[in-house]
Amino acid sequence: MLFRTLAAFILLVSAAPSLAGQYTPQAGAADNLPGHRHGHGQRIGLAPELKLLWRREEKPQLKALSKQERHGWLRSHWAAMSDKEKKAKTAELEAKWKSLPSTVQTAMLEKIRDRREARHMRHEERRRDSSGAHNQEQHG
Repeated sequence: MLFRTLAAFILLVSAAPSLAGQYTPQAGAADNLPGHRHGHGQRIGLAPELKLLWRREEKPQLKALSKQERHGWLRSHWAAMSDKEKKAKTAELEAKWKSLPSTVQTAMLEKIRDRREARHMRHEERRRDSSGAHNQEQHG
């Protein structure tokens, strides 16, 4: 297990410069992603990696809030911003993203990808579980 983890890490680090160079964030890229829409169909118009940067930036402030207050904080602050403020925040986050080393960018993209895959797996499990229970009720 340790060997596979180490081998995967070495592969990730060796591929980092080529992967990071291929990916460029786009403002509003999150709007074009398929999937669930939270908050009555509202989405933050930021690419996933920019949202992750913003969350990391605001972490000390968010940790001081209760769990209910933290939930939806990013979305509510984004909605409260004017278009000019949104463009400025997006430009600021994109500049920070581009200034990160390629290895850090790649690691963050992998983290986003892993979380997305885990979320899809949980969703598939729930779907299978609920359809299995539904089939047992019909045929039981």
